[in-house]
Amino acid sequence: METVEIYFDGGCWPNPGPKGCWKYLICVGSKVYENADWIEQKDCTNNIAEYEGLLHALEKATELNLKDVVIYGDSNLVVQQINRRWKIKKDYLLEYAIICWKLLRKLNSWKLQWIPREQNIDADDLYNERHQQ
Repeated sequence: METVEIYFDGGCWPNPGPKGCWKYLICVGSKVYENADWIEQKDCTNNIAEYEGLLHALEKATELNLKDVVIYGDSNLVVQQINRRWKIKKDYLLEYAIICWKLLRKLNSWKLQWIPREQNIDADDLYNERHQQ
């Protein structure tokens, strides 16, 4: 069985702010799927941007019919909430979590792990590249 790794990231500058960015990377053997986009909403936060990255990655994994994945993110909040170790106190984050849990149920197996920012793809770089243009 081929190992599938998913990395997600998100950020908002300033936090909260009117604009954020999310990104994901899905590695299936030697094939890589990558996507990123902007979030433009009045009160975007880093947590919203991180959840957007995870959500879009899971949607793509479902589209690709992936079944066994290991997911990495540098948002301890998202990782702990999705793993049901931390309570979700904000209704808008709970909405994201519910959608993510539904998508995760479509997989045979999954593992979500926190990794240090240095080991993750970086939405900060993407934001800075696009913001400088």
